[in-house]
Amino acid sequence: MKKFLKILITVIFVILTLFLSSMYYYNWREFTNANAFTTSIIMHAGGAIDGVIYTNSIEAFNYNYSQGNTLFELDFVLSTDGELIATHEFEEELIGNGFSTINRPTLAEYEAIDIAGQYTGFTSSSLINILETNTDIEIIINTKDENYLLLFEKLVSDISEVDSSLLDRIIVYIDNFEMYDELEEIYSFSNYHLLEKIRDDREIVLPYKIINFMEHRPKVTAFAVNRKNASYLTNYHINKLNKLGKQVFIYTINDYEEMEFYLNRGITGFVSDDISNTSFSNQFSEIAV
Repeated sequence: MKKFLKILITVIFVILTLFLSSMYYYNWREFTNANAFTTSIIMHAGGAIDGVIYTNSIEAFNYNYSQGNTLFELDFVLSTDGELIATHEFEEELIGNGFSTINRPTLAEYEAIDIAGQYTGFTSSSLINILETNTDIEIIINTKDENYLLLFEKLVSDISEVDSSLLDRIIVYIDNFEMYDELEEIYSFSNYHLLEKIRDDREIVLPYKIINFMEHRPKVTAFAVNRKNASYLTNYHINKLNKLGKQVFIYTINDYEEMEFYLNRGITGFVSDDISNTSFSNQFSEIAV
């Protein structure tokens, strides 16, 4: 009798294990494949050109646009004379001339610089020009400028003087909750992406707070997490964000195998230096971009 009970318990345990495993697999496949997003690739700092990254240059944009990309991130700060100039972090090998965050160029000095010795950095006027010329693009504005409110006031003013409808294709990176409300007082942008580096009292904000924040703000459409901190998001968090219609992006990814790993977790957005929409489509032909 005891032997029979042991066998019966073992059989029940195996059946229960198989059942739970199949349910887990079903739920996994449901949220990784059933979300409504096509894969999106953001070209980081305009994308790489000639193997050079972080240029935020017109040439980098033109090249990567020719590769089928329509979603670009550009980094802007204010010049000494209060104009928009594009730079990642005043890297010496790109900008040179002794310029830095605390020793910024004027607009005229910036326009005289050959980025990495040969490229032309973005300003407000060139940003407006590509938005007017290429009606299928969206530009994500990122800034590390402490005076970000003045920067966005200047951005809105410059674009509005030409064509305020161009602002509809501006997406804003925000890295704290208060920034959303502050920017909404300047201009009601149509789209925001929340960055994972967000802090609350100098501590990383827990995912449930971020999910709650995004759930109640329809215009915050995406959450971007650094690949180094990707474990920050569990499968539950990814599932929840997908069901809310919030796309998850990983940055910065330049490797196909790593992309495939995140695709299998239900993540459909990538920030990349040199993987274009075209090359992604060739690598993952079964996935629409």
